Amino acid sequence: MKTADRHTQIADAAMRCFARRGFAGTTTRMLARAAGVSEALVFRHFPDKRSLYDEIVERKVGEEDDGLFPEEAAARGDDRAVLASIAAALVRRVESDADFMKLLTFSCLEGTSLSRRYFQARDRTAIEFLSTYLARRIREGALRPVRPETAARAFLGMSLHHLHLKHVLGLPVRRRPARELVETWVDIFLGGMKR
Repeated sequence: MKTADRHTQIADAAMRCFARRGFAGTTTRMLARAAGVSEALVFRHFPDKRSLYDEIVERKVGEEDDGLFPEEAAARGDDRAVLASIAAALVRRVESDADFMKLLTFSCLEGTSLSRRYFQARDRTAIEFLSTYLARRIREGALRPVRPETAARAFLGMSLHHLHLKHVLGLPVRRRPARELVETWVDIFLGGMKR
């Protein structure tokens, strides 16, 4: 296997391990076993467990936004399209990689810097984008006057709560197509925000 492929294989296996046991509960022996390599090979690619953890974060921070910042819909003032794009992007991101959401939750509970770093690099920018958009729409008189950041967090919270229940807590949530979920969240939000 090529060095780059082996590197990716180890990082992918590490993310699954960290998602199940957290940083503190995962040993390098577990990481090696999950990747199907020796501990020595893990250390050849990553000097320590922390650098492996950091690589996972950097990889996630560098991912494409894929609808999280719908600039064109925002420029048109299309509230429904902006909100639907953001919610659908969140659902796609977590549904395609639920382990990372679990890993972030462990990071918060363990007090590691991962969740703070990811929040500053990704989540904060999404909140700022949506807050700025909502503030403009409030000024234009299209939406009720509320605190834009609070409204942005409330909207994102609907999506994230559902995804957290389903993928982190493993609680049974009624199966609905993603499109239906997104439309419902947008309807609820706009039902309370439209003038």
